[in-house]
Amino acid sequence: MVDMSADFEEVPPDPVATIESLRSLGYSLESAVADLIDNSIGAEAASTEVTLHWAGSQSWVAVVDDGRGMTEDGLRRAMRIGSWDPRNVREPHDLGRFGFGLKTASFSQCEELTVATRSAGSSRLLVRSWDLEHVRSTAKWELRASAPPGTSEILDRLQLRSRGTTVLWRRLTSLVGSDTELDDHVTRRRFTDQIVLLEGHLGMTFGRYLARNRDPFVLRLNTQTVRPWDPFLTSSTWTQRLPPETLRIRGEAMKVEPYVLPYQGRLTTQQQTEAAGPMGWNAQQGFYIYRNDRLITAGTWLGLRGLNNADAYNLARISVEIPSSLDSEWSLNITKGTVQPPAVLRQDLARIATETRRRARSVLKSRGGLVGKKGKRTVIPVWQQRRRHGELILSINRQHPLIAQVLASDSVSPRQLGAILDLIEETIPSAALPSASPPDRGTGDGQPPESVVQLARRLYEKFLLDGLTRQQAADKLLACEPFDEYPGLIESI
Repeated sequence: MVDMSADFEEVPPDPVATIESLRSLGYSLESAVADLIDNSIGAEAASTEVTLHWAGSQSWVAVVDDGRGMTEDGLRRAMRIGSWDPRNVREPHDLGRFGFGLKTASFSQCEELTVATRSAGSSRLLVRSWDLEHVRSTAKWELRASAPPGTSEILDRLQLRSRGTTVLWRRLTSLVGSDTELDDHVTRRRFTDQIVLLEGHLGMTFGRYLARNRDPFVLRLNTQTVRPWDPFLTSSTWTQRLPPETLRIRGEAMKVEPYVLPYQGRLTTQQQTEAAGPMGWNAQQGFYIYRNDRLITAGTWLGLRGLNNADAYNLARISVEIPSSLDSEWSLNITKGTVQPPAVLRQDLARIATETRRRARSVLKSRGGLVGKKGKRTVIPVWQQRRRHGELILSINRQHPLIAQVLASDSVSPRQLGAILDLIEETIPSAALPSASPPDRGTGDGQPPESVVQLARRLYEKFLLDGLTRQQAADKLLACEPFDEYPGLIESI
């Protein structure tokens, strides 16, 4: 039998070069801490406490959870570089991917990483630590099997739970320097500013976990509870929910939900500040990519052709849910901070974005959009999207009041037929046109064209004949396309 091993020789990676490469993967403090919280959620923690402690060059950061903890073998595996094959099938709630997160996130922020863990039913606290200076000096992957000097006091201060895991960063490199004095007010102010930025980022990234009623997840930052941030302002009656769609790759479903936020004049000052988000109105427009309810990227048009940030589209935000089984198709990177949409989806995503941007611009131009009453508005469209033999097609919505009126009639007058043709012409989706130019939607100052006014008058009169009050007729009219784009329409008729 031929010994094939003679044809190979082992060439292990150089520890020093590998460490420096891992430290430069592009983590920010916010993304690094979020990566640690992913592990807490994966360990089924009900609560996690993040602490940023200022002490000059001795400052430290800790993440403490009450998850299931780890056994000694589990801890050793977790501290290994590349502890998980990204091709392996993960549990649905698992937020990891490469098996690098704990180490790479930590190495990007500190020189000393210590992990202490205790599993349920065990009284023993297990500790392992990476000291990057030791790795450099020895050129060996030697993992310390005990708490480094000075660490035990901090672990005692953190009041570790009966079960769970603590990640401790010391000798910070991104926040403070090795020679930073305790009374360095400039660095301390920057340190404090980072806490504020981190709070906003965590509230945005884990907003769905923090807001859920079932199995709630509690996250605290320096003892203060982190509040969830809802990019889509779903609690507002003025928010427009556009029809959702389901896109598929290899049979895997991705739910796409477009939203148009209310005109800022409809919101209180506090609501305006909250809706603007951590990055501000302009930077928060676009797609929000979620993976297992964890926000991956926020406020991006995904590089789709012709879609750039502009003030006219500040109110357009679109949620996309992707399963972890499509990580490769979406090119999810190791920091879980950026994605690239699959080529097969780009056309559909661009179409959805174009329509959402059009509606957002209409609300901004008309200074408010729909008249708000109790409950959320659902616009009655003229055109509907549906699939036939796997292809997306457009069809006329036969439940639209004007169309339904004609269909229910025994005879159709030329006047009624003309009204229907006007309605169809006024609402042709821009995606269905041969050129990039959408149909004329008005005069540019928020005023409807005369054809829309005449259509509205006919439908308004029909609602009155059906027994609705004037207010009810007005509300119902403004919940129908294309009249939803012209809140001042009632004054015209």
